[in-house]
Amino acid sequence: MPLASASPSNGEIFFRSLFTSGADPFAMLEGLVQSGADENEWREFKGAGWFDGTPPQSDAERKARDDKLKAIWSESLSAFANSGGGVLIWGINAPQRNATATSLAQNADALGSRLRDLLINAIEPPVLGVDIRAVARPSGMAGFVVCHIPASDFAPHCGSWALGGYYLRGQDSNVRMRPEVLRRMFYPQTSPRLVPVIRLTVERGDNRCTHTAMRVELRNDGSGSAKSTYLDVKVRGASVFRRHVNDNVWKSRYHFDDSGLECLKTIHPTETVLLLDNLTAHGSPDSTENLREPIQCTFWIFADNMEAIRAEVRFEPEEMLVAFNLKRPIDRAATLVPFHP
Repeated sequence: MPLASASPSNGEIFFRSLFTSGADPFAMLEGLVQSGADENEWREFKGAGWFDGTPPQSDAERKARDDKLKAIWSESLSAFANSGGGVLIWGINAPQRNATATSLAQNADALGSRLRDLLINAIEPPVLGVDIRAVARPSGMAGFVVCHIPASDFAPHCGSWALGGYYLRGQDSNVRMRPEVLRRMFYPQTSPRLVPVIRLTVERGDNRCTHTAMRVELRNDGSGSAKSTYLDVKVRGASVFRRHVNDNVWKSRYHFDDSGLECLKTIHPTETVLLLDNLTAHGSPDSTENLREPIQCTFWIFADNMEAIRAEVRFEPEEMLVAFNLKRPIDRAATLVPFHP
């Protein structure tokens, strides 16, 4: 589900800029019309003159206007709250997604007050933090109403009076939410994402031989816990590597081939477990010949509630030689690639 961001969105930045000290919000909003500003994923324009430009001739017409206001307000609240948030500006006509003319509310304060009255029932569940401000002419009551609708942590939100119920903001319009999207928002999918992280160390040992050692950890970058994890690893370019498995966490899955490993514990989100420690290869004394061949590791990872993962990492001779000369390890996360059984 969309989550409210810690950093301000484009809509919030725009909204703040209108009401900073020294700004003239009415002139800035008129400037949107003069420049032909466009609607986008975080900004929407609606004319307001139809609501109170002329007195309604009957109770039925008054109700029809209010019902139209409810439908527009409800839909936009749903769309922005279910997406990344945004700003709805009443008082601008934009028939082709670009501002063409002002269509001011004759009483901006009254329109803003009506929108606040409708807010609690316009959407289910209610959206928190909606900011509604009337921007009237310097001399008069006519003006714009600007509404900042933040992204919600409690999506999906249903527009109570919107025809389609649930909406998303798509580019420059509100889009009715498709059933499969709605289903995923109601029942968000959690899945682990296991990424091998490798530290390669190249150094001269006491026996004057060049030692190449790898330490491999498995990190869960996903949103779900990895259960019943199985892993296979192949190392190419260093056939003399000797494996030291972390026996406290892993056991051999295949008795005839210790390349298949089974994790003995559940790997929770953000958790890292040691897979292989001190995976070493030795070169000849006083020589770096064993650094002239690239090393490539390929991992095949399987776990419950997770699509199969294939990950690869490669170390080039040039960077291994630099690491050797600088006595500095190379830390690298494996790259996930399309899985082909």
